[in-house]
Amino acid sequence: MGLTYPITNGADYDFSREAAAYEVLRDEKVDGELVPKYYVRIILIESVPVVSIDKLLEDERKYKSIPVALRLGVLAKAIEIICRLEYHGVRHDDFTLRNIIVSHDDGWETRLPTVRVIDFGVAQVTRSPYNKTNHEFIKEFVPVEDDSPPQDPYY
Repeated sequence: MGLTYPITNGADYDFSREAAAYEVLRDEKVDGELVPKYYVRIILIESVPVVSIDKLLEDERKYKSIPVALRLGVLAKAIEIICRLEYHGVRHDDFTLRNIIVSHDDGWETRLPTVRVIDFGVAQVTRSPYNKTNHEFIKEFVPVEDDSPPQDPYY
């Protein structure tokens, strides 16, 4: 029989990491921008009408109606968010389609929707005094100025 432990240990582990990540991002003043707005340590975050990318891909008609350039723009924005999270001291460590959310009422046909990253259950706070890794090589984050989606020559 393998090693067993109470399920509450796993929940406590996830909660601790999630709360620590959200607190760091709130202190860095990027909650509500890169991730949903964080309010208090019980993981109360803003409610926004969103859909995760993995759920969006379940409806072939829906995602094929979205121009390729906008789909690439969503991916580029999600990758930028992951980079910015790292810059602000949080390594996400679970970058999957289910953890990328987009506002589905933002008008996909004309502009890039709001993109955010969720689920910090396995995230690492890299600027913690308890983290032994040195991340001093990250000096300055330079955000992308043009938020418009890339042009698709085949569309």
